[in-house]
Amino acid sequence: MEWVCEVEEILVVGQSLMEEQDNYMSKNIQLFEEIKTNYLEVNRLRHLFQEQVKNDLQALAEEHRKIKGRPDRETEVNEMVKQEQQLCQEHKAVQKNQQELSAKCQVLQKEKEKLLEEKENLSEEKERLANETMISLPKRREELSLFNNISRIRWDFEGSKNDVKGYISNKTDVKPFSFDKRKCSQFFITNSLWDSMKED
Repeated sequence: MEWVCEVEEILVVGQSLMEEQDNYMSKNIQLFEEIKTNYLEVNRLRHLFQEQVKNDLQALAEEHRKIKGRPDRETEVNEMVKQEQQLCQEHKAVQKNQQELSAKCQVLQKEKEKLLEEKENLSEEKERLANETMISLPKRREELSLFNNISRIRWDFEGSKNDVKGYISNKTDVKPFSFDKRKCSQFFITNSLWDSMKED
């Protein structure tokens, strides 16, 4: 009787592991997509900053050329110089932001590589578990079928994982049983089933 429970526990644990791995794979794929989206957004912003600074510098150079032809407008020239200085400061700020974004991209790239490695490890583990299940499951089913024929116990796997349900049949009678594993010990359940079988 103990190995029947072990078989059930192995099947439940195997199913639980497969579900956890699938959930973990799904989360990893979602995180990978988020990293990819962030990386693309960083590149887009960097190009926008570069284009903005380039356009501003070109406009400033054009204005400067126009002002050079009008020496009587010294005030305007001074204002343009101030704007040029401001643009240089903004350009430095953009360069600093670009460096920070590049550093973030490197961190994201490392995280991406780590996630890919974890994904590969999970795939290998999933394949290993699948292979083990394919090998052990038929044998366990055969043993369970043999046990069912000998003990005449028919299990009901449709209910909660905390319920042990089914029935014991003989030539003249059918005895249903139902135990809550949260309220009954394994020893009690085993003895109760054994007593029901002996009554036949």
